[in-house]
Formats: sequence, C-alpha cells, structure tokens
Amino acid sequence: MYVRLYMGPQVEEMVHVPVSLHRLWLTCFLVLVTTVFLIYAVFNLMKNPSDVSFNLRTGRNCLTTECLAVDDSVVTSGNSFSFDFRGLDVDKLMYNRAPKCGSTTIYNIMRKLSVDLGYQHYNSKIYDKKILDESQQRRFVKRVRKMPSPCSFDRHVFFVNFSKFGEKSPLYINVVRDPVERIISSYFYRRVTARRRANKERLNEYWMNKFEQCVLSSDPECTFIDGRTYSVLLLPYFCGQDKKCLVHNHPWALWQAKQNIEKFYPVVGVLEDMNTTLIVLERRLPRFFRGALKLYHNTGIRRNQNTHKEEVSEEIKDLLRANLTAEYELYFFIKRRLRQQLRDIQMEVKRKKHVRSKII
Repeated sequence: MYVRLYMGPQVEEMVHVPVSLHRLWLTCFLVLVTTVFLIYAVFNLMKNPSDVSFNLRTGRNCLTTECLAVDDSVVTSGNSFSFDFRGLDVDKLMYNRAPKCGSTTIYNIMRKLSVDLGYQHYNSKIYDKKILDESQQRRFVKRVRKMPSPCSFDRHVFFVNFSKFGEKSPLYINVVRDPVERIISSYFYRRVTARRRANKERLNEYWMNKFEQCVLSSDPECTFIDGRTYSVLLLPYFCGQDKKCLVHNHPWALWQAKQNIEKFYPVVGVLEDMNTTLIVLERRLPRFFRGALKLYHNTGIRRNQNTHKEEVSEEIKDLLRANLTAEYELYFFIKRRLRQQLRDIQMEVKRKKHVRSKII
C-alpha cells in the first residue's frame, strides 16, 4: 500500500507502508460490531428506560436477580429487611391499587398468574370510591373474608384495617411512582378520557389547558397546599380511612402510612424499577407471583399507557415538587425498602451458591 506523506511545504513523496489486509478487515469488523452494540444499547434504554434494566457488561436485558445492580446510595448499609407474616392471612392478597402507577399491568399479571398458580383473582369495577365510612369498611372486610382461599383481590381503595373489625388482615401490596410524574400522568389521562367521552362534541376550554398553565395559574387541580385535604395523592392509599390521612403534609398521616407498610405490606413496588419490583414479588410472595418477571417481558402484557402525554419542563416539575414533601418522603422510604429487599435476595442467592459449591 502506498501512503502520501506530508513532509513540509517543500517535500511530499509517496512512501510504501506494508499493511496487513487481514488486520485491516479485522479492525473494521470490530469497529462495526462495537458501533452496532452501542446503538442497540442506547435504543433499548431510550425505548423503555423505566421498564428494562439493560446490562452493558453482558449486553442483554436483565431478567435475573444477579444481573440487577443495587444502588448503594438508596440502601441502608448493614441492615437486612424482614417482614413478620404472623397474624396475617397469607392465603389472601389485597392489591389496593394506586392509579397511574402501572396498576393495569400488575392486574393483568395477577389475572394470568392466578390461572397458572391455582388461585382465584377478583377484580373490582369500582374505581371512584376510595374513601369508605365505617359501615362500608365493615362490608368490605366481610366480603374479602368470604372469598375462598387462596385468592387475590384488587380495587382502587385506601388502606382498610381489617383488625379494627376483628378479622385477620390479608397481605397487602401496591406500586408507587415518582409523585410529580404520577400527577402529570393523571392530568393528561383525565383529558384523554374527557375527549373520548365528548367524542365529536366540542370540549370545555378547561380540558384543553396546558399543564404548565395549570401549575403557573395555581389551578386547584395542580396546586397542593399544606393543611388542605386531597384524595388524589399517594399517601392516603397507605395511611388509610382516617380523615387526617387526606390532610396534605400531615406528619401523623406520613407516620401512619409508614407503619401500615411495615406491618401489612410485604412488598411495595416502584414503577420506575419494575424489574426489581417483580423479582421481589416473586421471591417474597411466590404463591401469587412465581413467573411474573418472565410473563412481563415475554407476553407484551404492558397496557394502558398514555401516548398523549406531553413533555413538561423541569422548571414546572420543580414548582410542583416544592410542596410535595410528605409524598416524596414516602416515595423514597418505599424505594429504599425495595432496594434493601433486592439486596437481601441477592445475598440469599450468593449464600446458596456458596453452600452448593462446598457440597460439590
């Protein structure tokens, strides 16, 4: 091969440089493979960043406990998680689903797994009755008690304390989401629903407002003030039916929500970390969730995704986030708990492998 060498303004000549064609082809091939791999990795992450944990070391989607990495910054070092199942009805599972947190996906997983794992799943069609008075709570408890075991049940309802009515509580589960992202998703979902109902009729101007306008104008739909009551936030789903649970940023409501989670919820998942959520559900509640992760990835079970949601600037999100103190404290409490559970599971797997290696 000849290469033209530039040797200053006066001298330029052709010099023969021996180059192996085999090496050249090999280099080009490696560059091409690396480029394709990086494009594939970035595409996977952009396509569904909240649902898929992509392992750059192995180049595959993470479907195992060992593959998932634990973020040490959100895990309590040195502590392990334990849940006391004593006093609870372990043959009944209650999913008091919080809206816009992947609840349709979890419901579909439970519905399909109930057939495979041999339990009954009951789905409530009541979507707008989350607050129950005492007589309604009593009827609710009685209905769940009469369900044949093993079974699971889902409904959009705030936590109900079964022990208050002298009954064993079922195991509770739920899934949460970043509070601001959930509020944004709910805002656009309500407008999509309104457009569907209106069909070709002209919608009220209110339903055409931009989210930014809603926040900046302090519209009640996008404004949350300390001391006022709200039934659209996450915290009441865990705090319960007490009126104080609806009071925004109430210290007792936050404390009660955490207490209920520790006592009645073996697992609370996080939508942004669905792989971890399903792994922990499988490991801690195998009677109801064995095979959930594989089902989630292999059957296209994800549904009810709002494709009409608009982009919202970080400045607007920060304005909204500023007074959601209790919501975020609860969210990060749940996130730390879930990651600690994952770490404990990974340690269990390592210990079992170590024991097996010694036996062999």
